[in-house]
Amino acid sequence: EASPGGSTTARTARCVGQHYHYGGRLEACSASPRPSILRRTRKAQLVQQRQILNLAPLAFCVISLMPCPNAAAQIHIDIVPNKTKDVAPFKLFVDASGTTAAEVEDAWAFHDLHYVWDFGDPSSGTWATNGKSRNSGFGATYGHVFDRPGKYTVTLTVSNPLTGDTATDSFSINVEDPGKCFAGENTICVSPNGDFSGAPGGALLVTDNDFASAIDTYAKSGKRVLFRRGEQWRISRSPARIVEDGPSVIGAFGKGPKPKLVAEVGCGAILSFSEMKRNVTKNWRVMDLEIDGNWVETATAIRLCGHDQLVYRVDCSRVNGGISFSESGLRFQWDKGQRPLLNSDLGIVDCTVSNIGKPSPGGGVGIYGATDGILLLGSTLHD
Repeated sequence: EASPGGSTTARTARCVGQHYHYGGRLEACSASPRPSILRRTRKAQLVQQRQILNLAPLAFCVISLMPCPNAAAQIHIDIVPNKTKDVAPFKLFVDASGTTAAEVEDAWAFHDLHYVWDFGDPSSGTWATNGKSRNSGFGATYGHVFDRPGKYTVTLTVSNPLTGDTATDSFSINVEDPGKCFAGENTICVSPNGDFSGAPGGALLVTDNDFASAIDTYAKSGKRVLFRRGEQWRISRSPARIVEDGPSVIGAFGKGPKPKLVAEVGCGAILSFSEMKRNVTKNWRVMDLEIDGNWVETATAIRLCGHDQLVYRVDCSRVNGGISFSESGLRFQWDKGQRPLLNSDLGIVDCTVSNIGKPSPGGGVGIYGATDGILLLGSTLHD
């Protein structure tokens, strides 16, 4: 908006269809029909599209926001992955919220830019919840689980709807083979009946109908503890808290339905990781299990605590507590007058939590806790 004499007033920009009405301070604006180059700070260029109409007492200049000649330089992509090398299943969490762009205030880039991820894993299939591809995602923060060993290229394309600018960046990750990382007796296969059909070659074979005992004995750093599919463990006591860092796995072997863990009276958490005031566990995967809380009032399926932990393809039912993240570490740090430590980089992917809370006033909790960063994908919670 300018007067016939060429003076200017400051306004804000707003979108109207495909054009942007710009009201920032305009320089070199005149009432001449000759097009003028109008400039704004932050390197954007505005080109006068129509001649100024000499209407007294004011003249109006309608302009469009055009891409700058060096468009690629107008978006600066900043990607921070949680890691670039680990064993499968590899949980990748990516954060591009530090990306900046011309014409977008830094504090609003997270909201105003358009982010499209390609994880270079087209064979990952589709989500059962909505039928969409697992290989793509949208938003400044996202994630993916890589099931197969190999090298992958992750690509992010960022576009700025204000200017039409587009930029692309990528990085590589290496997914290691769990068969090699947990070779030989670093894999422990557990069966209550001594049936080890389908066990990986060279694994340590353990006959044990006490789930808590097997976890207490074998769930250690660098170990993969696998329970046989199609078999069941009844749990009357909770295992000790897992206190060692991974990479480690608690999962399944063989063919058939997932191993079933059934809570009995006296059971608390089926699986529990150490509290932060004691230790911080990281890089664990709990996967391919069925957990039946059996309406035991004290039963919780999984209690996470620490960093870089993944609950993957786990089905929980008839529980008062599904999957939780312990906040006791927060209370401990506050009580000591220290900066609180949050759980971080947690993942709940392809899980179900159903029949939450015994039918009664109050019910139960499907997912609960305090965390700084969670990847929640393809999961279903319902009563």
